[in-house]
Amino acid sequence: MTQFRRGLPEEMPDILDFGNYVFSHAHRPHDFRSLIPKVYGEGHEDSAAFHFLALEEGRIRGMIAAYPHQYHVGSEVLNTRFIGTVSVHPYSRGSGYMKHLMQDVEDACIAENVDIAFLGGQRQRYRYFGYEVGGMAIRFDLTKACLKHTEKPEEERISLVPIEEDDLELQDLAFGFYETRPVTGRSREEFYEVLCTWNSRPFAVFLDTDCVGYLVANGNTVFEETMDPELLPSVLSVYMRDYGPFDGLKLMARAYEKDVIDVLSDIAENSSIVENHQFKIYNWPKVLKAFLELKNSHDPLSDGCLSLTIEGEGSVLIVVSEGKVEVQEYETDEPDLVLKPTQAIRTLTTPEYWYRGLHSEKIPEGWFPLTFGLTALDEF
Repeated sequence: MTQFRRGLPEEMPDILDFGNYVFSHAHRPHDFRSLIPKVYGEGHEDSAAFHFLALEEGRIRGMIAAYPHQYHVGSEVLNTRFIGTVSVHPYSRGSGYMKHLMQDVEDACIAENVDIAFLGGQRQRYRYFGYEVGGMAIRFDLTKACLKHTEKPEEERISLVPIEEDDLELQDLAFGFYETRPVTGRSREEFYEVLCTWNSRPFAVFLDTDCVGYLVANGNTVFEETMDPELLPSVLSVYMRDYGPFDGLKLMARAYEKDVIDVLSDIAENSSIVENHQFKIYNWPKVLKAFLELKNSHDPLSDGCLSLTIEGEGSVLIVVSEGKVEVQEYETDEPDLVLKPTQAIRTLTTPEYWYRGLHSEKIPEGWFPLTFGLTALDEF
């Protein structure tokens, strides 16, 4: 008989072994302890509690993790879950474990008042559970030539110092810069482990003897940078010089990082608008308010109002007046816009709003698409 329940602290070694085995069998060698230390690192036995298990005779045969977190976006604190390590033993596929476990996660998200949940994986598969690809980011590709022909006035004054696990002073400095980002949520206790996600390496950025920010990268991929954007060309050139050789660098900027986008747009070989992540919204009023406030902070919204119905989820009234955003539940038989939940994610948060011509006289100009997005370090 199959038993479905949450993991226990003493089961954490088995949970880690199971995830490593299934992903290594299906893809390439995986070591989740080094890939996601914030969940599977030493001393995280308590992480077992947010793993949903399917067991046969006491042995794990299916598993989903739902990592709990909170993110500060605008004036809202979003209660989130990151869904990951979705795995079924190769000999147990077709047994219905995943469908059952996804329902367990769904029930938990509702019971625990989750506002928004994120996951990675095949889009069509998870759309059945209400998830959809959304959000926005800008990908930049920089070659050696890009940086060679770019003015880098501070390059000789810049140095990158690796932030080590025992260097609490540099970690504190980096965390101070992190707290200036538009979207935050990492605690100081977990900060360093998050910076090491996906085998990344964090660096403190120094201008002469002053720490002026931090950079997180893995090889030719820069996952996160927090500093005066004008320093980026010099910093990236030093990184390529001292920690290469690389033919080029890949960077991702969220759509709300306007100053970073302005700098990288001038120097990159090419750029493209991409979707940020896959998510499901449980609390539409709260999440819409957070996303709208975020956009309003970097691209002020015009005054106006919009009544929006999300099929099966209810209706909201959005009002922007004199720079203030209000979103509240609303009852109406004639909303300005009616969307299905997954359709709403695409329509309101992705470039589809532009290239499919999803405009309407009833939608205030410039409100959409919304610009929420997370860095890869925050993803599961």
